[in-house]
Amino acid sequence: MHSSTDIPEVEPTEITQGLTCKWTRTDLTDHYPATTWTLTYYFVGPTQFNKAATADGSYFDVTLSATETTALLPGRYTLYGRVSASGELYEIYKADLVVIEDPTQIEAGEDQRSWARICRDNLRAAIQGSSDSFIVNYSIGGAGRTIGKMSAEERIKWLDYFEAKVLREEKGTTRKNIYVRFNRP
Repeated sequence: MHSSTDIPEVEPTEITQGLTCKWTRTDLTDHYPATTWTLTYYFVGPTQFNKAATADGSYFDVTLSATETTALLPGRYTLYGRVSASGELYEIYKADLVVIEDPTQIEAGEDQRSWARICRDNLRAAIQGSSDSFIVNYSIGGAGRTIGKMSAEERIKWLDYFEAKVLREEKGTTRKNIYVRFNRP
């Protein structure tokens, strides 16, 4: 059972499919009171979805029903919050949001790891295991059989590459920084 004190006063950073999600904004009353402004959230990602907040006095309440969260595909989203009134429109919130697959709907034995994590784990296992795991080509014919194997340097290079990808996934940053310089004329 949830009381009003259990409802967070900030937007979520993670939502699980099939679960009701609630939050409230009490910090907007000075500039954007719910009595005169409308607050709408925009989910931009694998699924596009908009949700209008409801006014509760001067506060805004948001409730995503279990049906609404089930309709959101798992993955990374950008969540935008915008207020509007009398022809004015302002963005008051923008952040990353992750929708997690409903764990009750996952098939038994389904691998939940990302592709980068699977590659990293396979490389680790291959490095620890048999050297046959690093065969990159194999041919029969001509002068006999030939086998080409991945060098130790290549193994380490690829392991480092996938370790970095997994680390970015864990930190939630898959984007790269773009640096810009402006020169005065």
